[in-house]
Amino acid sequence: MKGSQDRDISFAVKKALAQDMEESALDIRVNTVNGIVHLDGVVDVLGDKEYAEKVVREVEGVKEVINRLSIGMERQVKDDELAEAVETALQEKDESFFKIGVVAKKGVVHLYGNIDTLAEEKEILSAAIDVQGVREVISHLRLKRTQDGKEIDDVTVHNNVIQTLTEHYDVVPPIELSVKNGRVTLKGTVESVEDKQIIGKLTAMAEGVKDVVNELRSYKGGAGGDEALAAEIRHELSKDDRVSPAVRVYVEEGTVYLDGEVDSPDVRAAAIEVVNRVLKKKSTRSRIYEGIRISGAKGSVQEGREPEKILH
Repeated sequence: MKGSQDRDISFAVKKALAQDMEESALDIRVNTVNGIVHLDGVVDVLGDKEYAEKVVREVEGVKEVINRLSIGMERQVKDDELAEAVETALQEKDESFFKIGVVAKKGVVHLYGNIDTLAEEKEILSAAIDVQGVREVISHLRLKRTQDGKEIDDVTVHNNVIQTLTEHYDVVPPIELSVKNGRVTLKGTVESVEDKQIIGKLTAMAEGVKDVVNELRSYKGGAGGDEALAAEIRHELSKDDRVSPAVRVYVEEGTVYLDGEVDSPDVRAAAIEVVNRVLKKKSTRSRIYEGIRISGAKGSVQEGREPEKILH
C-alpha cells in the first residue's frame, strides 16, 4: 500500500510544481519514499529552490522534504558584485530598504538592520533570494522594539493580529490563534487554500509578530483543498477491506476522479460508497467521475460518462 501512496504523492507533487512553477520545474526530479519527498535537479535561483520546497510541503500526505536542488550559474559572481546586486534588488522592491546592510561571502548573503514587521522581513528575503548567484541568505534582521524599549507583550500581539484580520475580513474566519514570545500559531479550518495563505500573510503584517506557524487547513477550493480531500478519501479507502489497493483517487477543482482495475463490480461499488460517505460527512457537493475497470471486462460501462453529482 505504501508504494501506491508514494506514487500518488509523487504525482500530486509533480502536478503542483508544474502548476505553480511552470518552466522553472522542468528540471526538477521527484521521488517519494514512505511519504518523504526527495527533490533533485537544477533551478536558476535560490528563490526557485525555496519556493519548490514550499509548494511540496503544501501537498497533502507529504511528511518531509529532502531538498537537494542545486542552483545553476553561468559564472561565479564576485562577493562585492553580488552584494551590490542584492542592494539594487532590495531598493527596486521598496526604496525604504536602502537601510538594509548587505554582506556577501562566497555566495552566502548576510542581511543586517531593523525592521517594523515580520512581513517586511519576508519581502526583503524574497527580493534577495531571487538574485542570480545567491546560494543562501542569512537574516540578522531584528524587529524594532516599542518606544519605551520593551518588547510588545503577547496579549498585545494577539490583539494586533485580530485587528489586522478584521481590517481585511468583514467577518474573521473562526480560527484558533495563540501567541507565545511573539510566535503566532494559527489552527482551524478555512474555506479555501487562498484564505489560508491570505490569513498567514496578514498575520505576519501585524506589529510585534516574530514568526507565524500556519497550521490552517482548507476544506474546498484551490490545490490545497483538492489534495486534502483526496488524502482523506485515500485514507478511508485503505481502511475498508472491501476496496482494492488498485483503486486510485485524484481530485481536481472539487471533482473526485476514481481510476484503476479491480476484480469485481462489488469492489467498484464499495469504493463509490466510501467516497459518498466522505463527501456526505464533509457536506461537500462535489462530483465524482468513476472510471474503475473490471478485470477481464471489455472496457467499462462507466468510462467516458459525464461527472455524476453526488447526492446526500
